Amino acid sequence: MENFETATAQRLMILVKELLAESDVHRVLTLAIDRTITATGAERGMIILFDAAGSILFETARNLKGEAIDHPEFEVSRTIIERARAAGKPLFLRNALEDPALRKSPSTFRLKILSVICLPLLHEGKIFGVVYLDNRTVRGMFKPEVCEFAQSFAEFIALAAFHALERKQLRNHVQALEKELRGRYDFSAIVGHDPKMVEILKRVYRRD
Repeated sequence: MENFETATAQRLMILVKELLAESDVHRVLTLAIDRTITATGAERGMIILFDAAGSILFETARNLKGEAIDHPEFEVSRTIIERARAAGKPLFLRNALEDPALRKSPSTFRLKILSVICLPLLHEGKIFGVVYLDNRTVRGMFKPEVCEFAQSFAEFIALAAFHALERKQLRNHVQALEKELRGRYDFSAIVGHDPKMVEILKRVYRRD
């Protein structure tokens, strides 16, 4: 057991370092779901990030071969995702087809989903996304140690994804501000793309 836990911890650290090295949101999500699928043996996986209003900001869905899933809204169970999101707790199912709460879920029965892991992504206690994994051929595919590993890795996915979102929002803000400054003042010959100059002009603009 100790060897398993040590190996798991080492693998987790490798994945975390790889994940935190990325800064682009799409690359973070793609890398995260690919590594999670490989580590858990899931057939398919999906990560969704929501904005404050609950609308989807970013979404990536991949299969075991590392390929993007076209039209994921028809290939994964949104009912399961919404259930985990509403509860705000991890969801582990040995056989979704036998779960009483999913008997009225058309997607679960249409896709014949069996094993499921669905994990909320949290920041300061608030859900801003979910990680979804499933397998349609094996009941009880995700053993307790696999579920525990996925839950631990999801904490780092949340951290990396949230910071990637923050960086993207900051870049968008700076770009919008630069555009506004260029519109109000003729700085085109001076500013270029020098971030230090943009920061100076931002200060000037605040005093204006």
